[in-house]
Amino acid sequence: MLDLPIIYDNDMRQEQVINQCIMEASEAYKIDPILLRAIREHERGDIGKRNLNTDGSWDMGPFQVNTVHAGELKRNYGITTHQIMNDPCINTAVAAWHLRNKINENDGDVWKGVAWYHSKTPVHGDIYLEHILNKYQTLQQMKLEIGGRTSVADTGDY
Repeated sequence: MLDLPIIYDNDMRQEQVINQCIMEASEAYKIDPILLRAIREHERGDIGKRNLNTDGSWDMGPFQVNTVHAGELKRNYGITTHQIMNDPCINTAVAAWHLRNKINENDGDVWKGVAWYHSKTPVHGDIYLEHILNKYQTLQQMKLEIGGRTSVADTGDY
C-alpha cells in the first residue's frame, strides 16, 4: 500500500507513518505524493522536534513548518503549534496546504509553487527548487526501479 520510496531511513517506522500522512494529504490537496516526499526528504525534521532559525522563528516537525504560519493556522483552522510539531499528519497536511496555496498563487505552476513554498525571493526559492527537483528525480527513479506506479505528475492528473 505505501509504495513511496524513502531515501533517508534513519527511523523507518517514522517514515512509514509519514508516508501514510503524505498519501492522505496528497489526495486532499491534489499534490503528487512523490513531490511531497521529496520535500520531506529535504526538510528532514522529526516528530516532536523544532529548530530555531536565525530570524527567531521556529521550524517544526517532519516538514519543518515555520511558525510564521502559526497565527493563521490557529485563527482559521484551530491548529496549534503543539499539533504541528507533534502530529505527523497535521504537520504533513499543513505542508501540503502551504504548497497548494503557493501553487495556486502561481496560477497552477507546480515548480514555481515549490520555490515559493520556501521563499518568494528568487535566489532562495530557486536554490530550494533545485534541491527538491533533484530529490524528486531520485525518488521517481527509485519508484520505477521497485516497480511502483507512475507519479501523478507524469500523468497530468494534478
